[in-house]
Amino acid sequence: MKTFPESPKPQTIVVLGAAGSGIQIAESVERLPGARLAGFLDDAYAAQGSRFDLPVLGSLQDWRTLPEDVLFLNSLYTAKKMRVYRDIVHSLGIPAERWATVVDPNAVLSPRAQVGRGVYVGPGVIVQPQVVLEDHVCILGNSYVAHDCHLERYACCANSVSLTGNVHIQTGAYLGANVSVRVGLQIGAFSTVGMGAVVLADIPPGEVWAGNPARRLRTAEG
Repeated sequence: MKTFPESPKPQTIVVLGAAGSGIQIAESVERLPGARLAGFLDDAYAAQGSRFDLPVLGSLQDWRTLPEDVLFLNSLYTAKKMRVYRDIVHSLGIPAERWATVVDPNAVLSPRAQVGRGVYVGPGVIVQPQVVLEDHVCILGNSYVAHDCHLERYACCANSVSLTGNVHIQTGAYLGANVSVRVGLQIGAFSTVGMGAVVLADIPPGEVWAGNPARRLRTAEG
């Protein structure tokens, strides 16, 4: 894990997944100085060759056919499929050094935050000091991550999530849009927090919570 550099070197980037958050991530790449968006890899859209007027270069497995200087960024994050998508991305076997980290130019990232490989930080996001973002964390637009928060691998915050200080988000947890989490709490691995929830207690792994205050609804599907 390393601190994201202030001036990223020129990169050619391909986004994995051409639906949902894929276009948001693609547009951040387009805004990034020195970066070039080559297109998407997506199993569902490979045959049609384009998506959002951008090229689809093939299926996910076609990453091996691309030049060695091409980097990749994952956009496969969906509330009910976090474990499935984690396993798919891991199974591709993409080397660690070929994962790009993209911080949108309109985000504010503390130089005292630690950021891993394959991380996405969207426009309007604020990440405060002493935050740890492990590999493949995704934080969509206008979210707020306060001091000393720790987001483990493949955790995802949808748009406008608010994490107060010392919140720990475990592997593969998904927080829906406009979720707020009280200081010092833990969100368990592969759990899902529904949009607009106000979390006032720890959430165990593999559960679905929603509401204000958030309450357990059921066991997560996958």
